[in-house]
Amino acid sequence: MKSNLLMHGLKLSALLLLNAKPRHGYELIKNLGVISGRRVSPGQVYPLLKQLQDSGLVQIKSRGERDKKIYSLTKVGRRAVIESVQKIGGLLDFFVRSKLTVCAHCNCEVYSGGYKISLKSKTLHFCCKNCANAYGAAG
Repeated sequence: MKSNLLMHGLKLSALLLLNAKPRHGYELIKNLGVISGRRVSPGQVYPLLKQLQDSGLVQIKSRGERDKKIYSLTKVGRRAVIESVQKIGGLLDFFVRSKLTVCAHCNCEVYSGGYKISLKSKTLHFCCKNCANAYGAAG
């Protein structure tokens, strides 16, 4: 399963890189290695690019220097990137929102840290000690 997740990560990363600009295979391999923090081999990337091409997400253009293949997104590929980013954004938003607390004084949202006070068997959350003091909850 780990290698399957890695391939999905490589696929999305490759699409995101190609969304930024067209690239040749070696450049993609190098950039994917930097993004993933691990060694990415041509044996992983070129079959992936072939799969993306067969799916209609990527097209190949040849360019002068030794007829290097330049990979770029198709219109369908650009739409797929937008949809994927929206889905990931929704998941991240859901995750972050589940970790937020709201300051009882100023109503700002706090992801981590903050200041908690128990008052009358109720826990109140504040963004900082100043808000707790202003609320009248700090002692």
